[in-house]
Amino acid sequence: MPANDRREAKVLGVDRDEALAVRTVRMIVENGGTAHTYVGDATKTADCATAVDRVLSLWGRVDLLDNDVGISSDKTVVEETEE
Repeated sequence: MPANDRREAKVLGVDRDEALAVRTVRMIVENGGTAHTYVGDATKTADCATAVDRVLSLWGRVDLLDNDVGISSDKTVVEETEE
């Protein structure tokens, strides 16, 4: 991705570990992007909803959502339960 495209991205870095979220956000900001942190657990429905609310309050819309967590399952994202 060209550097100017990266600078236009607005990212909410979500992690259970605040230090890891801060590290990700710092990398984005140092490369000219806009980012904020949210400490939350992406395996919890309520935390995901709060993260989306945070994005909407910051930027008014969600263009891309990527929940990338270490879960191993044979179910699809639609079939998976919170448990």
